[in-house]
Amino acid sequence: MILGTECAYCGPRKSADAEERIPVTTLPSGEVVLQPDGNFPGYCILYYHRHATELFQLTPEERTRFIEDVANLAHAIWKVCRPAKLNYAILGNELPHLHVHVIPRYPMDGWWGKPIWLRPPHERLPLDASKAQQIAEAIRSELTPQEGQNHER
Repeated sequence: MILGTECAYCGPRKSADAEERIPVTTLPSGEVVLQPDGNFPGYCILYYHRHATELFQLTPEERTRFIEDVANLAHAIWKVCRPAKLNYAILGNELPHLHVHVIPRYPMDGWWGKPIWLRPPHERLPLDASKAQQIAEAIRSELTPQEGQNHER
């Protein structure tokens, strides 16, 4: 999987949970998907466009672009969802393909001050499908520069 031939993201067998993810947009460094997570509305993942497992495997230019895209995604999530805080995670031990989780945190999310990975499956709330589409479209709109508009921070 580390070499990419059996990567669940870019290899011949896509991850089963990929069907749950909602495509948001493609940025210069990769694909953005929304996780339909009712505890953390706006939770997105940016998957790098080619197979890599570590930040140091990117050229300095690629790394700069990737981090800029993470920052732009975070800003879009913040504008759309207004969380109290954003958490960022680059893990890769389960899916060895470079990706960043951008997780909006809310004081009433039930896991404030704790890592979301500790939630038992039975405590995970699904995000209503229409609400998920609404959030995905709003984030996409924030990430897509409109002609004649200047997207300032």
